[in-house]
Amino acid sequence: MLYVPPKARKAFRKEFAAAAVCGVMVGGLFPFLPFVASHRLGASATLISLMLAAPWVGSFASAAFAHATARKPLMRTVSNVWILARATFILMLFVNTPYTFALITIVAMFLASLALPGYACIMKAIYPDDHRGKIMAYIRVVMWLVATLATFIAGPILRNYAHSYQIVFPIAAVFGVVSVYMFRTIDVPGDDEKSLSSIERVSFADSMRSSWTILTQSNRRYGWFILTTTIYGFGNFLMMPVYPKYMDEYLHMDEYTFAIYSVITSITMMIGFLYWGHYIDGRSPLRAVILTILINALLPLTFAIAPSYIWILPGAVLSGIMGSGLELAYMNAVLDFAPDGEEMRYQGIQNSVQGLRGIVGPITGGLMYDLFRNANFEIRYVFLVSFVQIMIGWCLLVYGMRWKYPKAKAAC
Repeated sequence: MLYVPPKARKAFRKEFAAAAVCGVMVGGLFPFLPFVASHRLGASATLISLMLAAPWVGSFASAAFAHATARKPLMRTVSNVWILARATFILMLFVNTPYTFALITIVAMFLASLALPGYACIMKAIYPDDHRGKIMAYIRVVMWLVATLATFIAGPILRNYAHSYQIVFPIAAVFGVVSVYMFRTIDVPGDDEKSLSSIERVSFADSMRSSWTILTQSNRRYGWFILTTTIYGFGNFLMMPVYPKYMDEYLHMDEYTFAIYSVITSITMMIGFLYWGHYIDGRSPLRAVILTILINALLPLTFAIAPSYIWILPGAVLSGIMGSGLELAYMNAVLDFAPDGEEMRYQGIQNSVQGLRGIVGPITGGLMYDLFRNANFEIRYVFLVSFVQIMIGWCLLVYGMRWKYPKAKAAC
């Protein structure tokens, strides 16, 4: 049931409208980036892996960025970075080689990820704790509804006109920029006084030492969460460049069939956001993380046994369920672990460590794919490597949360 507390309704309405406009960019640009790079420009899996690693480089750098901007108005900082990131995609107007395509994507995705800890703190400030999961789910449902329509429209255009990405992607980027200007009209409590972050004016080295102390001493439960999700995440990220290359070169998909796959993912994500938002608020975000990781393990198995395009469509459903769950659960789990006033620091730690696995994982996966293909090895074995890695991380997470560290409030 749609319910937003009165004190959060003004912010909700503004973010709701901004998300609807942003959906054009989310559906008309992001799903197609790695596939168009491969199918239209012949980019290698290694080059695609560099594109997919870029946002995680930004995540890794986000702790330093959060530290550097800790005393600046939060909304202005986040929105300015996002405007610059999304406007970078307008340069796709002039792209006709895989290297310039990859360069623009890398720069834009890197910048967009820098501000994620700041965004998490905005969510903490404008929405109450006991309704945040559901409210964020409502926002994402409208965004993915528009994104689904945008994907369905963009797919045939990209298939029928070889260089249409030079027009489709910049138009989508303009919608993304407009959505940020709409988002930045939200009033963030305390932002003018710069009171959202507790990060003091200490050196960055001291800040990093403090973060290490959190993981190893003051909040070892959080440290175990970071360690085990890193093991899982590496296995998941291995497949990020492999999926689009496998779809292109082995399943012989085009932009239209890829759009169908993406639309199914989007529809499932919308349903998933509604479910996970209520699940997180009613149960716990940590339970949601554990469950979605287990679902994620089925995705590489689906690709490993699929003989044709039709057989990977269940993977689109799994992607939607898993993607919506993790997007909400990760952020809210970290907010649950963090003491009051430490949200920015904890999100910075999460993003930095996630960034490391997001850098190494896709690059390793891309190199593995190119190595296997050039050596005529069976590509399906790459998917099995991912499955094993994901399950190791999942088993360790369940062990730690249930038995090793059983007393935290987010316990399973």
